[in-house]
Amino acid sequence: MSRPNFIDSRTERKRAGKRDVILDIGARMMNEFGAGAIRLGDIAKDVGMSRNAVYYYVKDRADLVSQCYHRTCDRIEKVISDAAKIEASPTDKIEMIISALLVSSDNEFAIISDAALLPIADQESISERLLTHIRMLADILVQGEAEGQIRARDLNLVAYMILGMVNWAILWNKWSSPDKTENDLRNRQASAIICDIVVNGLANKPGVEFQCKAVAEELVIGMIANREQSLEEPRLREKLKAAASLLFNRHGIETVSIDDIAAAAGVTKGAVYHHFKDKRDLLHSCYDRAFDHYESFAEAAEKAEANSLGRMLTVFYLNCQAQSGPAPPLVLQPGLNALPDRFLVRASLLAGRMRNIHADGIRQKSIRGTDPAIVELTAGAFFWLQKWRGQRSDLAGRDIAELMTAVLLSGIRRQ
Repeated sequence: MSRPNFIDSRTERKRAGKRDVILDIGARMMNEFGAGAIRLGDIAKDVGMSRNAVYYYVKDRADLVSQCYHRTCDRIEKVISDAAKIEASPTDKIEMIISALLVSSDNEFAIISDAALLPIADQESISERLLTHIRMLADILVQGEAEGQIRARDLNLVAYMILGMVNWAILWNKWSSPDKTENDLRNRQASAIICDIVVNGLANKPGVEFQCKAVAEELVIGMIANREQSLEEPRLREKLKAAASLLFNRHGIETVSIDDIAAAAGVTKGAVYHHFKDKRDLLHSCYDRAFDHYESFAEAAEKAEANSLGRMLTVFYLNCQAQSGPAPPLVLQPGLNALPDRFLVRASLLAGRMRNIHADGIRQKSIRGTDPAIVELTAGAFFWLQKWRGQRSDLAGRDIAELMTAVLLSGIRRQ
């Protein structure tokens, strides 16, 4: 009878622990600076090992990204699977899942945004796993609907919203709060806030209805027309930013080239360089365009003849509608820490405007006494919309906006 080789098992555990450290650092870098910013030499330095030693664990940058993404997929699938087996209400299971994804793990959660950097077979594998997460989460929601505990919603759409808010909470907290201790606290708070809003919604009273009178496309057309009149924004420049934003939202910033953008806009590569110095210049212009959109939606809501609940829902609806369309504003995504400070300033000012509307709604008693950080976190519900838009081609943009806004209004719990 052979004896177990304890030395080999200890060595394997040590290697697995070192791999986890490498993947943690890689995932953190990807989230903060984008997958394209990863340098294996920087990771080796952080781990305290030689660059050649890192190659024992990862072949190259693409392999590192792939391992980080698959490890995150493993975690998501285990969390949802474990919750599905527990004897608890479907809404309790959803709360467990959100909490476990944001709080309960020793490993860094890699936001899956740049899968197009990977070989085709790996892209397809990641894509299928992401769809599996949605199906698993939707199955729990469907069970709750069958038991009469969850409202009859488009529960596939709700699953996308939940995972989108989890992704965004991780990025937003790292961007707006670099301190790790504070960041961990904010992730725990975000978990409770996302659970509350998904389950219970914003409305203070049941039976409240909402209909948005503004239209995102009309607001954007008016904004562009004003720029063209002032000769500050030539039409081709705007077209290039719109084409780039759509591609960035769908495929990730790192994987889209100037050639791709030129082809999507139907112009030559030289025409792109006539208006923008390089890809970074174009990217920053896309973010400026995005904040112009976001601020125009907030302004439209502030002028709307509605209570504060209606104003908050108007902003959310317009963003959902804009992200569903063919020329969406660029969403905030991995790599935020590499951006100029002006974008965090604009994001913080916009969040402040929304927090004021939220506070007014609580005073008016149209909005439940929810945490004000809800105004930042709900953006995650539509920030990943273009990544799954093709999977819901059965719905028009306005339909998606209405369905998602209905969840924000009254949640999924059947009263």
